[in-house]
Amino acid sequence: MSSTTNETNEMTPNVAEEKDSEYENTGDYSWTFIHNQQEEKIPIMGYGNVPIPSQHNINLLGQDRSISIRCITWNINDKNVKILSKLTEQLSKVSNEQFGDIVCIVLQEIPPSSTRFHEEALKLLNESLPKSHCLFFSNRSWSQMMVMYMNKAHLRYATEPKIKFVASAPIPKPLRTKGGIGVCFRLYQRWIVVIGCHLSHGSMQNRIQDYGKIVKNLKFPNLQQFSGMESVLAADAVIWMGDLNFRVHTDLGLNWKQKEANNPEDIRRVMDFDGLTQSRQKALAFMEFEEGNISFPPTHKYELGSDEYVKDRIPSYTDRVLYYSQNALWISVKDYNTISGPTQSDHRPVYCLLKINVINNPVPQSNRDNAEAIIQQPI
Repeated sequence: MSSTTNETNEMTPNVAEEKDSEYENTGDYSWTFIHNQQEEKIPIMGYGNVPIPSQHNINLLGQDRSISIRCITWNINDKNVKILSKLTEQLSKVSNEQFGDIVCIVLQEIPPSSTRFHEEALKLLNESLPKSHCLFFSNRSWSQMMVMYMNKAHLRYATEPKIKFVASAPIPKPLRTKGGIGVCFRLYQRWIVVIGCHLSHGSMQNRIQDYGKIVKNLKFPNLQQFSGMESVLAADAVIWMGDLNFRVHTDLGLNWKQKEANNPEDIRRVMDFDGLTQSRQKALAFMEFEEGNISFPPTHKYELGSDEYVKDRIPSYTDRVLYYSQNALWISVKDYNTISGPTQSDHRPVYCLLKINVINNPVPQSNRDNAEAIIQQPI
């Protein structure tokens, strides 16, 4: 085993500062933290081995019985962990009401020379969290990383997360590894899959092939026990985010620094030439997924430390958050935007606040009364 894995194994328990948690090294360039669900007080179990939530937790979910999840994706351009202060500053400004029951952060292009990046990242990110949240899991696979925090009130109603990485190439490389990290878990009554990815550059066909490979190979046995299928699309809800690397193919000559350039009509014109939009329309990739309304400027490619785009590149929406659900009423977008301001990355972070219905709404009393009346009718 490489020095990368050995060093990680020695340092990890002192870094996360989480009690009742499990750590696992799954191989070179791979590191995983999972909150120990066995230490949570097991609630009463119902049909299908689904935990029955307390009235207190139902009240926390609100009338629509939903949780909110704040998704953040950022390609950090091989920079050290200090660049994440951009995220912590943004998170510290978010009110508790808007913070999210779950916060999921995915990173691309982690510097391969930094064997302790994941440890240092958790230290930094933990400082921006409210005391109500704790680390649910974290996974670093090569140059990608996914971190998920969850409100402690929901932990006992979540199953242990199952994590898998699918590489685009037959043999993954530590530098700018392409592929996707997937996690699957059940929260209350919903099976949820979250995918963080970095798709291939070059021709659009490369990205379409990456999508197909990830969907084909990212399988979870716990989903098969639930639905009879291992495919991620068998889950109740799927969130797919990351540096999808789809480009805008035609330069419309817009000056994105001018406020009026970000009007909906201009953005719609740009999206007509967006590779992801075209792939979805032609049913080549991500055709099952939806996306919130884009109202922000392109997220790539910026001059480092500047708000100026690189002159010889067409500004593109490479960084996206998509979602899919078995029922269109189960997921809604509350906010979809970029974190503006110069950084040492050529990408801008993108965040999306989603609401996911996690408990079926009760049958209205009038419907129950009608059903009971029908049952009591003489035959």
